[in-house]
Amino acid sequence: MPPRPNGGVAQIEPPPPAEARRRLPPPTTARSVLSMGFGNKPTETPNPTPRPAPTYSKPTGPAVQELHDHDFDRFVMSGKPSFIEFYTTYCKYCVELEPTWKTIGENFAFASDRLMIGKCNVEKYKNIMTRFNIQEFPSMLYFDGRTENFIKCPYNPDLEYLQEFLEDKSGILRSDAPKSNGVQSNSVPPPINLSSKPTRNQVQAVQNRPAPTPPPTSGCLICRDFSGPDRVAAQHPRHSIPQTGDSTGYLAQVLCGPFSSATDKARAIFTWLHHNVAYDVDAFFGNRVKHVDPKDTIASGLAVCGGYAGVYTAIALKAGLEAVMVTGHGKGYGYKALQPGERCPPVDATGHAWNAVRIDGGEWKLLDACWGAGNVGNQVYNKKFTPSYFTMSNDDFGIKHFPSEHNHFFRSDGRIPTWEEYFVGPCGSEPLQLFGAVEDHGLSGTSFSPPQKRIPVNSNETIRFQFSKICEHWDHEKNGEGKPYPMILKINGVDGRKEDYVAFENNEFWYWVDVRAKDLGAPGQTVNCYAVTSVNGKDCRGLTRREYLNKKGKCGMGFGGVCCWELV
Repeated sequence: MPPRPNGGVAQIEPPPPAEARRRLPPPTTARSVLSMGFGNKPTETPNPTPRPAPTYSKPTGPAVQELHDHDFDRFVMSGKPSFIEFYTTYCKYCVELEPTWKTIGENFAFASDRLMIGKCNVEKYKNIMTRFNIQEFPSMLYFDGRTENFIKCPYNPDLEYLQEFLEDKSGILRSDAPKSNGVQSNSVPPPINLSSKPTRNQVQAVQNRPAPTPPPTSGCLICRDFSGPDRVAAQHPRHSIPQTGDSTGYLAQVLCGPFSSATDKARAIFTWLHHNVAYDVDAFFGNRVKHVDPKDTIASGLAVCGGYAGVYTAIALKAGLEAVMVTGHGKGYGYKALQPGERCPPVDATGHAWNAVRIDGGEWKLLDACWGAGNVGNQVYNKKFTPSYFTMSNDDFGIKHFPSEHNHFFRSDGRIPTWEEYFVGPCGSEPLQLFGAVEDHGLSGTSFSPPQKRIPVNSNETIRFQFSKICEHWDHEKNGEGKPYPMILKINGVDGRKEDYVAFENNEFWYWVDVRAKDLGAPGQTVNCYAVTSVNGKDCRGLTRREYLNKKGKCGMGFGGVCCWELV
């Protein structure tokens, strides 16, 4: 068993939680109330923007993939489940099954991004027959897409039986297939209703109508390459600014002048504040906070939240950007989540300040330059660049920020959350403890489940622990600090009598592991998620789950804390 994680794992102020991702990990074998949020409440923000209806185009390739020895492993270990028929050409039952197998492929082709149907001639590839101990033909095996483990389907040539077996194992139902949108089964379009033909004047009116304005978009800020503005921001330290003249105007020119993009200009100012302004802990804890002019903040290099927001606004406006200072409540230093039975306090949208700036596409973007520059712990300022306070969506931003003016939410759905909804939070109770390394690992702080801090263990439920990358197209090497570390869950065993370190499974986006509630430990203990950061003193980025399991208990390992839950 690996050594117990030592006290070197530091807890620092966590980044703000964000909204849960909609992309789904593999289904758990037993749904838990905890996997859906406290009290069975949804973990996502209520009333999300409706999703567009799915469309379906029939794949151009074969519905059933013929497999060979050179591509078999790539097919089976693709991350997607697969259902494979192993056949021989001389077997009459295999020949009889062929049209049925083809029909299965066609009926599940709508889910080709989640499930694959294949067949393999083991008469030709005897190495595969030996590897999986194929002794009867045809043999039909279901693979989970992540390991070589399989579930054998009892032989039955009935189409309905085979399809029900596949639905049961994969969780994908034929009824989930998108409808044909009214197209007739013979692919012949319905006749045109001549009475619906527009008049010449109606046609002309449509032709003269101005083209609609495309919706504003600035792309994915999380994965956008900001190396240009970040590099420029680092080239102009505070002490290099001319002592006489307009300091904010000078900074607007040198920080924003090199860029045509409003988004890049906004990012350069955000990053410059991280490098050059520190949080004034003496003024904050000494109760000596007062209004300071932006030029004086730049000269001293010290500010509280209002000073950061004021400097940001001043530079942005002189750079030609539209920007405003937003005031309200923030779940920062000193905030305490509601405990069980506590009532929500009265509305008090004061005590913090941040910014809204109009970026590419005309979008209003919320950002917090103060929290993005660092954090405060034990009355000491810790300088730490946290770009998520610039890149996160406005909806996610609102989980920890409540503006005094309702027109400063800038939510994607235009909705105005209530104070109680904001203060209680999306999971309906105190959230789990996230450590500062979450963002360093390229993980989304909103995707962690169970989302609440306390987990009851006296039940027969199976608990799904899961979280995801910060973005679907996030590349750990390109956007992050390198290949990802393997993730493990430290549990305590029945009644807390036997520690274990359980490895998370993962695909390109999700990490997950299912554990029986009673195996988590005893009330009063904690369950911890760690990154395995070293093996025998050497960095282990890129270590796979299988490699970790092979080394588990055989060598020394180092861990970094990601999050933890309390057992009740």
